[in-house]
Amino acid sequence: MKKNNRTNNRSSQKILILLPILVVVVVTLKLVIGGNGSISIDKTIELLSNRFDIDAGSLSISTIKGVDGFYEVVLNTSHEVFYSDKNAEYIILGRLIDKDGNDVTLVKEQELEKGNVKQLLSDIDYSKAVVIGTGDIKVIEFTDVECPYCLKAEGFFDDSIVTRYVFFSPLNPNNITSREKSVHILCSDNPTTAYKDIISGKVTKLNSCEKGKLLLDDHLQYSKSASVRGTPHFIFPQDHSIIIGADPKILDKIKSLGGK
Repeated sequence: MKKNNRTNNRSSQKILILLPILVVVVVTLKLVIGGNGSISIDKTIELLSNRFDIDAGSLSISTIKGVDGFYEVVLNTSHEVFYSDKNAEYIILGRLIDKDGNDVTLVKEQELEKGNVKQLLSDIDYSKAVVIGTGDIKVIEFTDVECPYCLKAEGFFDDSIVTRYVFFSPLNPNNITSREKSVHILCSDNPTTAYKDIISGKVTKLNSCEKGKLLLDDHLQYSKSASVRGTPHFIFPQDHSIIIGADPKILDKIKSLGGK
C-alpha cells in the first residue's frame, strides 16, 4: 500500500540519521555484504520499504558495475542517491569513489539532473516567473533574494542579450525574510521592478497576498523538480546545460549560445 508524502519525509530523515553510524561501513564494505546470496532487486526494494518505512514505488534500484551485492538506490521523491546491500540491512550515504578516483555518485546525480531538466522544461509555466531582460538567449534561474552569490551573479547578465525567467527558491526554512521578500515581489503589479528594488535594498515595507504565496509554492515545486540544492542555479533550455553558483563560466555559456 502506498504511503503518503509525510511518510516519504520521515523515511528520508531516517536515512540521514544513519549517516554518522554507517560511515564506518564503507571501509569494511566487502566484509559486510559478502555472502548475501541471490536476492532479486524487487526483494531488496520490498525489504527497504518495510525496514525503513519508504514507499516502494518511490525507489529505483540498479546494480553497480564491478561491485557485487551492493545496489545504487534513488529516492525519486527527492532525487537522493544512496547505497544498500542486497539484504537492506545497511544504508550508506555519501560519495562512492572507484579505484580510479572517479566519483560514481556524481555520475548518477548528473544523469538524474539531465532527466529532471528535460521533465522541467516540458512542465514549466514561464508566465509564473519574474522575467528580466529581453534578449534572445533564455535562462531559467532559481535564486534566493538574500543569497550574496545570487547578487554577484547578476553582473554576468546583459538584459539586452539574455532573458531570465526567475523562480524563487529560499532553501533555508528558517529564513522567513527571504520568503516574505519573494512573496512581496510576486504580489507586485510589476514583479520585475519589485525584484530589482528588493535586491538593491530600496524596499522598506513588504506586502503580502494570497496570490504571491501560491506563486511561491509553484516556484518551490519547480525548484524541487529541478533538484535545486543551492542558489543561484541556472538552466539553459537551448542545450539543457546547468551552471550552479556565481560562476564566470556563465559568460562563456552565453557566448557559446550566440551572445556577445
